[in-house]
Amino acid sequence: ENKVWPLAMTPVQDKYIAIGDSSGQVHLWSISSKTFIATQTVHADGVSSITSFNQFLITGSLDSTIKMWSTEAIDKSGHLRQVGHFNWTSSIEAMGAVQGQEPGEAVIMGGDCTGGVTLLKWK
Repeated sequence: ENKVWPLAMTPVQDKYIAIGDSSGQVHLWSISSKTFIATQTVHADGVSSITSFNQFLITGSLDSTIKMWSTEAIDKSGHLRQVGHFNWTSSIEAMGAVQGQEPGEAVIMGGDCTGGVTLLKWK
């Protein structure tokens, strides 16, 4: 039985809701029509953290990775396209992203199960 993780939900471009679950899947819903769009496997283990930044969805997982996904194709295909992959030393427990100093730059913060926090810049 797949379980939805508490707080593993984020609005994407004010158009979608993305929900991560314990099987490594993301479920996409339309905010305006309140309808289900698609389910996509994005990690080998549970999605423990999820956020959005501009046109990107960022997922963190118990599989010790953070992945970035382009949301530009959701309207046409209903799927996310992976555009970034970061390996961590242990499972991701918490994650967030903020605007960096340069236009289009994201600063991603990840906290793992050992208590470590790492910052990444992605452009």
